[in-house]
Amino acid sequence: MHPIQTRRPASLPFPSEDRRLLWAVVATLGIANRLFGNADSDDLSGLSLDQLLETKVATVTAASRRDQSVEQAPSSVTIVTSDDIRKLGYQTLADVLAGTRGFYTSSDRNYTYLGVRGFGRQGDYNSRVLVLVDGHRINDNVTGGVTLGDGFSVDADLIDRVEIVRGPGSSLYGNNAFFGVVNVITRKGKDISGVETAVSGGSFGSYRGRLTVGYELDHGIDFLASGTLLNRDGHDHLFYREYVNPPQSDGTTRHTDGENSRSAFGQLSWNGIRLEGGWVERTKNIPTGSFGTVFGDPRNSTVDGDYFINLTLNHTFENEVVLDAQVSYDTYYYKGRYVYPMEAPDNPSGTTESIEHISGRWWTQDVHAHRAWDDQFTLTAGFEVRENVAQNQNNYQTVPYQETLQENRHSTIFAPYVDGSWAALTNLTFSAGVRYDQGDFVGSSLSPRASVVYNPIPVTTLKLLYGKSFRGPNAYERYYSDGGLTQKGNPGLEAETDETYELVLEQKLGSHFRASLSGYYYIAHDLITQTIDPSDGLQIYRNVSSVRGRGVEAEINGHFEGGLRGRLSYCLQKAVAEDTGDELNNSPQHLVQGNLIFPIYRETLFGGAEFRFLSGRENEPSGHASGDWVVNLTLYSHRIWRQMDLSASVYNLFNHKYFDPTPVELRQTILEQDGRTFLVKLTAAF
Repeated sequence: MHPIQTRRPASLPFPSEDRRLLWAVVATLGIANRLFGNADSDDLSGLSLDQLLETKVATVTAASRRDQSVEQAPSSVTIVTSDDIRKLGYQTLADVLAGTRGFYTSSDRNYTYLGVRGFGRQGDYNSRVLVLVDGHRINDNVTGGVTLGDGFSVDADLIDRVEIVRGPGSSLYGNNAFFGVVNVITRKGKDISGVETAVSGGSFGSYRGRLTVGYELDHGIDFLASGTLLNRDGHDHLFYREYVNPPQSDGTTRHTDGENSRSAFGQLSWNGIRLEGGWVERTKNIPTGSFGTVFGDPRNSTVDGDYFINLTLNHTFENEVVLDAQVSYDTYYYKGRYVYPMEAPDNPSGTTESIEHISGRWWTQDVHAHRAWDDQFTLTAGFEVRENVAQNQNNYQTVPYQETLQENRHSTIFAPYVDGSWAALTNLTFSAGVRYDQGDFVGSSLSPRASVVYNPIPVTTLKLLYGKSFRGPNAYERYYSDGGLTQKGNPGLEAETDETYELVLEQKLGSHFRASLSGYYYIAHDLITQTIDPSDGLQIYRNVSSVRGRGVEAEINGHFEGGLRGRLSYCLQKAVAEDTGDELNNSPQHLVQGNLIFPIYRETLFGGAEFRFLSGRENEPSGHASGDWVVNLTLYSHRIWRQMDLSASVYNLFNHKYFDPTPVELRQTILEQDGRTFLVKLTAAF
């Protein structure tokens, strides 16, 4: 087996039918421009109030560590608002990302994994996308990953908007900003202005409750505190043919799919100073027999938790220099409980447990200053110091008791960075930046970026983008071992790098439509991949051959009076191993995503429909997940009675049977995902 599990692509970069589809998309955008575009599209005098609100310029902070319009940001950016989250029935950050152009998710019934532009590594724990909460790094310091489902640090109801910045982000953020940066901006106390509660219930014994208190007090003090509890019984039974072994097993596991989580989040801000903290803990039973454990044993489970506290200062001096400074303390902890067969005369249970403990603690200080000169020059300069005071991994076996791993590490990262832009003309802006990371695990990494943003006419934006990013090997990949049961470490791992080139066209089509078309090419070197060592059958992470990815993304957005709006995107993408030309596992060539939010009754009742399609994905040597499509539908009623909102969602409306590729630790090469499910939610404000 090749270390990057792959399949052979067609001989041409894009098959002829794909090229025809691409030209059809381009032609559609052109026709739409002819139909809806006009020379007076920038004249707002004749627009209604709804249209004026819709013309509000969207801004993003994560692209350059300062506030700027999405059109002028040196990246391809998508903003998902809290209104989108409510009316499309999104429950987690994973749901938000799965509905975003170029992103897709897969699940092994324990964790949700994120794929970006044809690159979807199961088992990387989402360590190639950096996730921020109000600008604060959430990725942990042991696996480099982040939990995107119900174990995420912030309840979806507390999200004001999500900034999704595609492409390399290491020039500003360093490690993990490999394929993109996701910044979750939270609601403030003034958005609550009292007490807000939410209760929901749905399929598989799912119940969730949230209580939030928020106020804007005198003297500009803003306060918010919130707590959430979740319980989900999961499937009563799941069948896996890989475990059919009569009479010992009929391939069915029962009552081993449960999940529960609890979280808290709070913030206090005043006069540019904000104190923010969050905590979450999630427990999940594992029904799949992963890592060769005893299939169907309810003790197989994982616990993930983290908490953080972050103090930030934003201040503008008289010379118009804007200072942003933050100091934060984070922890991450994990406990894995895995049951294995152990036949011995003095062991009547016939099993032993492998107990894993991972804990990480780290301090971060980040200070940067920004200044603009006459809307022509801007400069941002700063530095980040991260002190990983603990990166601990421990493992022991219960019967007979044996300690199999005791790895206690610590490390430091120091990184200065600078980023600037120059408006050479009123419609032409050049920008560039670079960051230098020096650390015990990441080594020395220089991450540059450069861009040109050009507006040939006011309704058209062209962006030419380049960036280089890196991801250093984390402590888990380097040092984790379970004593020869399933996995061993590789201290010799080196950092992986990525270079991306992208051309973006963004076009306003009249007063109602916006369209974008982008083409990208990236090459990633020394990718760290989970493989099987044929000499002993153990899993090990290795630097393997490079990967080349290319693709085209087209999207059109529409906004109309009364709340009608929608988005449709198509992505043609291909990611291949450079040495063989074989396509990667879990890499769909076609990705179609769309949603429509439509008013049903005045401003009270809305419908939200979402459609997602992924073409077939491989999982060599023997797994193939055919094309997957899912339709979700949500009915949302605003202020149905007094201060109450009611929503009802049906996911996988047509009960389509589909599968996701799996990580190497599962015997199953593909896993069936949930069929039709429902959720009813009531939110009340006081």
